[in-house]
Amino acid sequence: SHCRKRYDNGVRFCPVDGYAVVPVAEPLLGRTLMGQFQIQSVCGHGATGTVYRAIQVGMDREVAVKLLRADLLKDPDVIKRFVREARAGARLNHPNIATVHMVGQTEEGVPFLVMEYVEGVPLSGLLGVGKPLPLRRIVHIATQIASALSEAHGQGIVHRDLKPENILLSEKRGGADVVKVVDFGIAKMVANVAPAPGEDPISRMGTVFGTPHYIAPEQASGQPVDGRADIYSLGCILFQMATGKVPFDGQQGLQVLLRQVRDPVPDPRTLNPRLGDGLAELILKMLAKDPAGRPQSAVLVAAALRALVGDGDDQPATEPVTPAVTTGGAPRASGRPRTGGA
Repeated sequence: SHCRKRYDNGVRFCPVDGYAVVPVAEPLLGRTLMGQFQIQSVCGHGATGTVYRAIQVGMDREVAVKLLRADLLKDPDVIKRFVREARAGARLNHPNIATVHMVGQTEEGVPFLVMEYVEGVPLSGLLGVGKPLPLRRIVHIATQIASALSEAHGQGIVHRDLKPENILLSEKRGGADVVKVVDFGIAKMVANVAPAPGEDPISRMGTVFGTPHYIAPEQASGQPVDGRADIYSLGCILFQMATGKVPFDGQQGLQVLLRQVRDPVPDPRTLNPRLGDGLAELILKMLAKDPAGRPQSAVLVAAALRALVGDGDDQPATEPVTPAVTTGGAPRASGRPRTGGA
């Protein structure tokens, strides 16, 4: 009721501010938006809003509808920014990017996105076991993410919120670990929303971006960002895939942000002695504090990753992905509802 964060039903008090957690009604269930999108069920909640599964009438197509949080729309210019950024994201046409079909508004004037419905699990569900993945699986997943970033950066779009929760893994035509990256453009829109009176900007950053564990130092310190911030975020994800742990952790978001900015990056080989030098050195380069020290494009990252295949551990993954139904922007791992970070 105070910070507007979402939690599982079992949480009674917000761990951030101590206020009581109250039930949240889902106003769109059963409604038909714009005369064609019948809202069927809730798929998940994130820092920027709620994602619903819907049926597009007349086409018999499942879609994901993402409704923006009302408190993000206090500034009249936000809706204009949202539409502009969403349209930019809709230009992206890539097999590893969840397609944005259209942008609309409810009768109450709240904007929403209609997106490709993706059946799969978030990468966070795979990494939650805390164990390293084998090299070939890391390369297979990460090169697809890099390819998606390359397409977006080529059109001037920076994700700004790349993290495992925004990366969906599915099976397609017999192939496993097919990547879909979601939520391009939304982070830039919400990042420009002014904090409410009395709201801590750092807390708001944690709310908007979901978690500070994957944020580039320049982004954490409020400086302008470009595609190299996404490369840093991918470096954090690679670190976690290779070691089972994030490079920087802490009890509070501010602590993690400060460590992203100030602390030297730990060598992933200290956490996983079996890790090959090639992948370790690439991760450390991607996690350079200065953007100029990182690979300067996602294309270079993908090429470096492909060059690594054939080295290192190639045993089966320690934990298989359990199939579950998820959607673009708000996936949910099997047996454990996802509650934030979309």
